[in-house]
Amino acid sequence: MTVISLNCWSESDQKAIRAQLVRILNSGPFHQSQRRQRFLEYLVNETLAGRGERLKGYNVALEVFDRPETFDPTTDPLVRIEAARLREMIDGVPGGTNLAELGIGLNPAARVSDEITESKKKQGTAHFALGDNAGGYGGVVESPVHLDGMLFGVTITVDGEEIVRDGEVLL
Repeated sequence: MTVISLNCWSESDQKAIRAQLVRILNSGPFHQSQRRQRFLEYLVNETLAGRGERLKGYNVALEVFDRPETFDPTTDPLVRIEAARLREMIDGVPGGTNLAELGIGLNPAARVSDEITESKKKQGTAHFALGDNAGGYGGVVESPVHLDGMLFGVTITVDGEEIVRDGEVLL
């Protein structure tokens, strides 16, 4: 069983994650739906605050969708419907789930900031992108999105062999 600690985000990690969240919220489909923006923002903020256990239908309904305390998630499917719509929004972007890039940060002097260009080079991180990899990235998948993200303290396994463990390159 894999155990993930949700309260492990440093201040710089949170800043980088929130910068990515802003890019997503300002992208086409999300920009048009304040309801989905609030939902995704709530999910990210609760997770970063170490309150992932609070991500239940009842709490989401009260905090995101302004439902009264009498809300009953067993009889009102609002949160399930909105979660499905959020997922459809993500799945509905052609090529949006394509792994466009994967890079391992090796530079101990690189700083983590709002700008992904330097941040993705920080030693101990992994950089990934979803979506387009044809527009100047050397790939063949075209997509209207190219979303960059970072992982901190990663473990990467290729063909059953660990090449990075807890952010440290093993090769």
